[in-house]
Amino acid sequence: MALSHIALITSSIFYLILAYLNLFGQETLVNILGLPADVSDQLKHQKGALGGLAVMSMRCLGVAFFILAFIIGHMIKLVDKHGPALRTTTMTTALFTAVYAHRAYLDSTVSAAGAAACKQFAAANGILLVISVAAFSSLPKTPAKQE
Repeated sequence: MALSHIALITSSIFYLILAYLNLFGQETLVNILGLPADVSDQLKHQKGALGGLAVMSMRCLGVAFFILAFIIGHMIKLVDKHGPALRTTTMTTALFTAVYAHRAYLDSTVSAAGAAACKQFAAANGILLVISVAAFSSLPKTPAKQE
């Protein structure tokens, strides 16, 4: 199996897991992120502005993760489309890694538990980023079209 297949399968599964957590496992995700128990309680009961807004935002993000996983997964069988799919996963994971790393190392408002969780997410996205870049660079080069 080509490295590009492995990279796309891994990315698709990763984004499906994030989709599930954001759509159906908000409390689990909040616990993973190390947020205080009162935030988890607000999510559980969708109380207050934070609870309702956070649940809605997480569900919208879950839908976006599902769409991303679907697009990436759809390209696995289309070998000639691996290049664009890998560019998409590389860009997405690079941006997510930057967001998590910023929050973990540069944001002074984040708790120690939140920073630790962001470091884990940055590491997971960083691993996917390395796999995607390696897979993309291993693809055969296509000659430029001449008009």
